[in-house]
Amino acid sequence: MSTPSSSPDRERIGVRYVSDAVKRDHRSLEKLYATLSDTGSTDDAEHKRELQQRFCWELARHLVAMNLFIFPGTSRRASQGNRSAMDRQKDFALLRGRLLDLSAARDGDEDEEEGFRGLLAQLREGLARHIREVERADLVAIEKVLSGEESERLASDFEASVFFIPPEVRAGPEGKGGVRAPFETIGALLDASAEELSGVLDGFPRD
Repeated sequence: MSTPSSSPDRERIGVRYVSDAVKRDHRSLEKLYATLSDTGSTDDAEHKRELQQRFCWELARHLVAMNLFIFPGTSRRASQGNRSAMDRQKDFALLRGRLLDLSAARDGDEDEEEGFRGLLAQLREGLARHIREVERADLVAIEKVLSGEESERLASDFEASVFFIPPEVRAGPEGKGGVRAPFETIGALLDASAEELSGVLDGFPRD
């Protein structure tokens, strides 16, 4: 069975602003979550594992891109006592923890299946809150301070973050599918510093 693909050349017609790119990411994550949730104990185990890893890598990549381009400096502001930054950092930490738990989970026997479903349900709450708050407030605010050119450039960088995902998980067109992901595990991607992430991102292809 083929591995679900995540192409870096997803249709972009009409996408100009970084807020559009983020919302497209959100819709993709919601769809992947729904697909994974709809799998049952009788479904092919390999296919379920592929869906699980696809969703987890996509969410990890999304969180990293959000911290790089939408919420830069959050850690610094949180350390200075900024309440909004502290809340944002707390929400991201919770979502990150649940993501790591889900990426390591197995759903073989009945007990494992029950645990897997529980982790999915827990992650859904955090993901839904993230999407709701970002789209209602953060994206509106960021577009107010960016020029069209700045927002378009951020959108290009944001979408290039798809290359953080290993090629066996995301399948790109010829010439791009071979771009090597710099991190071997989801944990390594999430643990990378902003400087390290920005450095490797600079070498990723852009449209």
